[in-house]
Amino acid sequence: MYPLEDHLTEPVDNWPAQIFHPDRIQQSLAALEAAQPDAAPLLDAAYATRADCDAKLARYRAVLEAGADPALIAT
Repeated sequence: MYPLEDHLTEPVDNWPAQIFHPDRIQQSLAALEAAQPDAAPLLDAAYATRADCDAKLARYRAVLEAGADPALIAT
């Protein structure tokens, strides 16, 4: 048994119009927001990585400014 295409395409085509209808937009946006994962742990990890990189760069800069050979630092 094969369904007719118009039996499938019409509901699929109408679905976004129903979800984002002006009367339902706030409800739909709230549902989309609630479905998002908590980004705080990822942000914390990214900030920690950036802090580590900033610290390394500061150490490299200090060593270079003290007169170290750049070829030694790059390895």
